[in-house]
Amino acid sequence: MRYEIFGGARDRAIPLPRPARLALRPFAPADEAVMAALLADPLLAADVEAIDIGPDDQRLAIVATDTGLVVGQGIIGRPADARAPTSVALWLDATEWGKGLGTEALQALVDLAFADRRTGALWCEIAVANGRARRMLEKSGFQYRGSGAAQAGADDPRARERYVLDRGSWTSLKAWGAASVTAPAAA
Repeated sequence: MRYEIFGGARDRAIPLPRPARLALRPFAPADEAVMAALLADPLLAADVEAIDIGPDDQRLAIVATDTGLVVGQGIIGRPADARAPTSVALWLDATEWGKGLGTEALQALVDLAFADRRTGALWCEIAVANGRARRMLEKSGFQYRGSGAAQAGADDPRARERYVLDRGSWTSLKAWGAASVTAPAAA
């Protein structure tokens, strides 16, 4: 499987490892109806905010490989200013929660984002009350960098937490995950 980076100088295919249960593909116009149907679920709608998609952003459909069904979307937010950090966002159908698919999808998005050598760091914002997203980010190496909307209470959807993953930490995590451990020789 190859994930593709689209737009300008990034219009080339980048081979990346595919999550075992998921695939990422470019978002198609037909996916809009699927997304609207998924967002009709009040559980999911409560966690998903409107995201502005810029002209350089990558919008990807998250597809279950066993069924071929679209189960969510991911976005890699490429800023117009190359010095600004890149953002990542994703959401999954609420019926898929609790299976580890969000972590798989996030890690594939992170790998894809860092395949562009200009990406020095990734950031993500979540609602303070979204514990599932917090665990997913922490498992993927993101580090807490603060919260916003100070006047909002912890249960207020405007209260946000910001997380960051820099290229050095990502590189270390990838190397650590690839390292093999051998048992010591018997004496």
